[in-house]
Amino acid sequence: MNNLTLKHILILSANAGFGHGSAAKAVARAIHENYADACKVDIVNPLDNVHTPALLRDSQSDYNALVRRSPELYHWAYDATDSNAPATIIESSVTLMLYDTLKRVLDEYKPDLIILTFPIFLVPLKTIGVLRGKPVPVMMVVTDLTSLHRLWFHPSVDWCCVPTEEARVLAEKQGVEAERIQITGIPVSSLFTTMTQPREALRAQLGWNPKLTTVLVMASRRLLNPLESLHLLNHSALPIQLIVVAGGDDELYHKLMMVEWHLPVHIYNFVDQVPQFMLASDCILTKAGGLTVAESLAAGLPILIQGVIPGQESGNAAYVVDHEAGVLTKTPEQVLEILFHWLQNGQQGLHDHARHARFIGRPNAAYDIVQIAMRMLDSEEKKVLS
Repeated sequence: MNNLTLKHILILSANAGFGHGSAAKAVARAIHENYADACKVDIVNPLDNVHTPALLRDSQSDYNALVRRSPELYHWAYDATDSNAPATIIESSVTLMLYDTLKRVLDEYKPDLIILTFPIFLVPLKTIGVLRGKPVPVMMVVTDLTSLHRLWFHPSVDWCCVPTEEARVLAEKQGVEAERIQITGIPVSSLFTTMTQPREALRAQLGWNPKLTTVLVMASRRLLNPLESLHLLNHSALPIQLIVVAGGDDELYHKLMMVEWHLPVHIYNFVDQVPQFMLASDCILTKAGGLTVAESLAAGLPILIQGVIPGQESGNAAYVVDHEAGVLTKTPEQVLEILFHWLQNGQQGLHDHARHARFIGRPNAAYDIVQIAMRMLDSEEKKVLS
């Protein structure tokens, strides 16, 4: 790529869940760190655009409410649309609804490359490119591990970055050419690779006890019975300290602050230091969101999974369990039981699961994705010059 020509990379994402936006930020940060002199990058959420129909704008908050209140209904809708005919109808409908918005976005940002961390923008973008005769190359970055809706995959994509071998197979089955697929992992913050301090030092910096085994709890209403699990841990007399993050849920945070704690505990409502928190901890209790699982594995954290959104998160949980990087727990009692066993015999269980987590973690995924993006830009530039 000619560094004298500043290339523009546009990342399109959405706020349906936490992971899509976080993956977009991780890729953008990797671009800034390595190619600030050659590229500029913007992150845009077309679903927030005033020209987007309310039905789509509201779908982000509707998603969060649905998976929290009616997971069975969400599972039914997920499965019902995960076949060729319904997916085609969705793609056609979304193309009509997003056509004007995406045209405006393309006209405003004039990107040389588009990276997607949310799937529904691909077909509308390709349709606009065909009608205009000026297609912009599009890279898809998949943000769940194995159980993936077919909307993630379309033969028209120019490049598809998938997290696992299982995802690669699914992409091929949906018509993506094999030479356009690369296993990269899910992009996570570069801090997972650049923060090299020992855990004890990170704990001291955060004001935690450097010597105590540290259990990070990413609490939310989508974590199954977080207060019950914490109640059992609080009365377990285990030699641990708890780091509890309420995920910005004010009501949950207030309840946590009202607890009479018998173990050392640090409670936070919301944090933007997730990499530091994970790297300073020994294990994590969380739900099976794709980004959170990817971050935990990148940090080498054994995962106690408690809470799975049926559909895409089922595959995330299965991937962790199958690779012995964590355990799926269905009750607060199981959380306590597994943690108790992990801490026995010199914490051998904890160490074994941490080793497996590190083995399948991909802390460099964002960098690998950016390298592919640079090759795509080089290829496009050569086409123009030839």
